[in-house]
Amino acid sequence: MFSHRLVVHRKYDLKGSLVAREASDKERVKELPTFKDMDFRNNMQKVYVTEEQKEKFMEKLNRDV
Repeated sequence: MFSHRLVVHRKYDLKGSLVAREASDKERVKELPTFKDMDFRNNMQKVYVTEEQKEKFMEKLNRDV
């Protein structure tokens, strides 16, 4: 869905819940830590996609429900 030419500089494991969804101190010290929902929200992160990417993503979400 996203470009394979871009280097991953930050990653998130988003579940859609804020309960106990913050990266641990142990995780944060890793070279490429996996942040969670509260980290995404607290860092005021956003994901920008085209309308076509949005439609594909929404189709995947709907199939996943």
